[in-house]
Amino acid sequence: MNTPITLSIPTEWSEVSMKQYSDYIASVSDEDTNEDNLAKILLHFCNVKPNLVKHFKITDLQRIQTSLEGLMIKPINKTIINKINIDGKLFGFHPKLDELTMGEFVDLDTHSKANNLSKMMAILYRPILEEDGVRYTIEPYSFSIHGKNHKLLESLSINIANAVAVFFWTLGEELLKDTRTYLEERKKVEQKLVTVGSPS
Repeated sequence: MNTPITLSIPTEWSEVSMKQYSDYIASVSDEDTNEDNLAKILLHFCNVKPNLVKHFKITDLQRIQTSLEGLMIKPINKTIINKINIDGKLFGFHPKLDELTMGEFVDLDTHSKANNLSKMMAILYRPILEEDGVRYTIEPYSFSIHGKNHKLLESLSINIANAVAVFFWTLGEELLKDTRTYLEERKKVEQKLVTVGSPS
C-alpha cells in the first residue's frame, strides 16, 4: 500500500524562507531540464525529496507546477522592513547607510558577490539598542558577533531579503550612472584643455 505524500505548496513569497530560496538558487543550472527544475523547486520550496518525485502522478505534478508557476510570477516585495522580531529580540535595518564602516562595506561586498543573502542581512539587520519613536540605534558592527546571526535570519521570509536586494541593486545602478556621468564630464573637460593647450 502506498503511503500518501502530504506537501505544503507556497502561494506567496512570504511563505518562502531566505534559506529555501538561497538553496534553490544555488542548486539550479543552465543544463537543468524542466523536470530537473521542478524536482529542485519541490525539494527546496515543498521539502519533497528527489527520490519521491517519481512516485507522483503526472496529473498531480502538473497541478503542483501550475501552482508554483503562479508563485514565480508574483511581484516581490520592494519595501524595506525596518524592524523585525526574531525569537523575541528586535532587530533593526541599518539606519545610517551613509555611515557604513569599512568593515561593514567590505563584508557586504564579499557576501553580495557570493550571493549570500543571510550573511548580508546579518550585517544590515542588528539588535536594536535604543528606540525613540521611529528612530532607533543598532549594535555597532562586529564580524565575530554579528557574523553568526545569519543562521537566525535564514528562517525569515525572502520578502525581507528581496526588498534589501532591490534597494542595493537600485543604489548600485544609481552609483554606476553617477560614475559614468562624472567620467563623461571629466573627459569633456580634458578634451577642452587639450584643445586650448594645442599650438595654433
